[in-house]
Amino acid sequence: MLSLLLIPTALALPSDGGIQVAMYKPGADFAESLIEDQSIDFAEDVLGAEVGCYDQVGIRDLNIHIPVGDAELELADDTLTVDVIFDQIHGEDMVIFGEDGEWLDVCPGFETNFNSFQITNGHIRLTLEPRIEEGAVQMDVIGTPIISGDITTDIDWIPEELILTFVEDAIWSTLSDTLSEQIPELVTEYLNTTRYAGQFGDLDMSVEVVEVRVQDEYLAMGMDLNVDWNGESCLVMNAPEEPEGRTPLIDFGDGDGSDLGIAITERQLNALLLGAYADGLLCFEFGPLAGTLDAVDDSISDPVEDAELDIRFDAPPIMRMDEDR
Repeated sequence: MLSLLLIPTALALPSDGGIQVAMYKPGADFAESLIEDQSIDFAEDVLGAEVGCYDQVGIRDLNIHIPVGDAELELADDTLTVDVIFDQIHGEDMVIFGEDGEWLDVCPGFETNFNSFQITNGHIRLTLEPRIEEGAVQMDVIGTPIISGDITTDIDWIPEELILTFVEDAIWSTLSDTLSEQIPELVTEYLNTTRYAGQFGDLDMSVEVVEVRVQDEYLAMGMDLNVDWNGESCLVMNAPEEPEGRTPLIDFGDGDGSDLGIAITERQLNALLLGAYADGLLCFEFGPLAGTLDAVDDSISDPVEDAELDIRFDAPPIMRMDEDR
């Protein structure tokens, strides 16, 4: 369901974004389904650190396959929380090694097969804060991610328990860092589908995200729609530099069960009309309106001899929205 909400503009504060779109909880359900269709893979040739008396203990060919099971998005003031439950996370065919430059200590070098590991009941909870960067939504992780699960390993042998602790900690740390990077990208990939740049015939069109905000009921984005006419047109010399009209911050309310709410401001509509006027699109000699004069002339039942019909826009059209409608 797509809801177009028209809000009295006098009741709202000024805002960026001539087109404003709100995603309610039902719309977030669709975003959750897109996340649930994903799997994430991580690979690293060598991951190591100093452990005990070893100069380095490491894992070669570390690989982690992370299939997403269920995802849930929670909206709150200024933040978005993502809860993800994973199917079995696993890696295989790795090597654990230890290196030490001292000949006389009790930490001789070693190498052993790390056959596999599995994590069941995997879960992570991330709190995200949205922002705008270069016309797109980005998500920053706020605080420390909460990650949990049950890990089991299949290793040929290890010289001491400290090595196993390092291996499991390295897997959890890598998993947390990878998911903290990839999950926000999955969310922003969905939100940034609203961005567009392309051409339809002689029209160049672009949609740029200029504002994002989160409230308990919805996540809202403000966007600017820009359209340029590149076809045959008239030369216009007196076009205003800025459009008229209000550009309010829309309060979309609770949505009444809708997936999305959409609003367009006076200023955005007038920017499109001004653009058409400034690009010479609203003249009657060339472009889409060419032929209008002949059509009007032909429609007159009793033509006046030697009459000349002149129709033109001396200023860009301006649209006003009634606050009570």
